[in-house]
Amino acid sequence: MSRNASPSLPSRIVSRLRGAKRRLSPPDTSRYKLVAPTGGAGEGSFAFQRTLMTVRPDLIEERRGSETLIVCGAARGMTSAAAHALFELDMFLGERLQKHNFEDVDLRQAMPSKELMRGPLANRADFRRIVEERNARYDRWGFKIPHAVDHLPELTSTLRNPVVLLCVRNPIGTAKSVAQRSETDYGGLERLVHSSLAWVPALQFLLADRGVPALIADMDIVRRRPVAFVRDLAETFGLDGDIEGIGAQLSKRGYKLTEAKPGMEFVSLSEV
Repeated sequence: MSRNASPSLPSRIVSRLRGAKRRLSPPDTSRYKLVAPTGGAGEGSFAFQRTLMTVRPDLIEERRGSETLIVCGAARGMTSAAAHALFELDMFLGERLQKHNFEDVDLRQAMPSKELMRGPLANRADFRRIVEERNARYDRWGFKIPHAVDHLPELTSTLRNPVVLLCVRNPIGTAKSVAQRSETDYGGLERLVHSSLAWVPALQFLLADRGVPALIADMDIVRRRPVAFVRDLAETFGLDGDIEGIGAQLSKRGYKLTEAKPGMEFVSLSEV
């Protein structure tokens, strides 16, 4: 199958059946129960910026320029805004990006949602191939895929010098955005709010695992201070760009439009 080929009819049918099963099944609320903190002298350092909380900033500084950046969060959790800012600051996010939301379409196909997978990511030849190719071609690279929150333990133990940008948003605001914009059945209020909390287990993992550096972005503050967010990203990763101009774009409602850069292309849903 060519890289631009659409999924086969059987694959689409299976995907829809699984989606229907998820909507009819009660949400797994055990995933989002708070875990008692362990504390202790060995906890990683942290720092607060204007819009970010940086976990293990020394490791982020150490990996800067050779990191693999994972941008993730709940669906409709403003991960696209974060990806837009990074893209405009010239952070490489993939060779084929979906228009408007900046998702790496090749890596997303190689890394489906957790409930659609059997076995670990390491067993997927397409995933391993993409990672190996990117490592060989780029000193630093990243990607934005919201459901990467469910793969963080495996991703952070597999990728080269991983750094996580976790987008955290008020779950009520996220649920409202999904309800207003979703073109499919989102499964009722309980599942709607539950899905908006997808970042909770990811946040607990990042705080507990002392070897993973991360930036926790407060997207509710980002909405109010977009220029500060762009400046935080630029300073953290050593990136340059029109900070004021990018911030002005972020302040506008809806998905952000921009031009493709050398070495990549934008593709539409019909081409994925």
